[in-house]
Amino acid sequence: MHDDEIEAALADLIPRSFRGYRRRMAQRLQIGDLPPHQARALRMIERDGPMRAGELARRLRIAPRSATEVIDGLADRELVCRKPDPIDRRAMIVEVTDAAEAVLARTDAMRRAVIHDYTNGMSAADRRELVRLLTRLVDEPDCLPT
Repeated sequence: MHDDEIEAALADLIPRSFRGYRRRMAQRLQIGDLPPHQARALRMIERDGPMRAGELARRLRIAPRSATEVIDGLADRELVCRKPDPIDRRAMIVEVTDAAEAVLARTDAMRRAVIHDYTNGMSAADRRELVRLLTRLVDEPDCLPT
């Protein structure tokens, strides 16, 4: 394969693979507790700790208004709560509630099941290589030639 063919293949295959994963995940989560966008936000707040809505929007790469809608949905389910920011009492931070732990555990189990099903046809070595390559893309996007 020439460089042009490789780039064309990657331009097609990478988005298709992620769409396939997201479609499977959305189908699985429709049966579960949270839509994928809420699950991702909840996982981020749980992992990174309390944060302002603007920070969540920046990390999720969504509009601040969208972050507010996600937070509202999570708050309606009593999975997050808003509290005054200890640094700036005029601002609010969002943190997970105790109820979020069980929901995250179920959601994470569903994610693992989807990935298992999605990559089941791959050998263990291929799965390790996929992890290595995707980690490189995520952690070092500028290290790859353009």
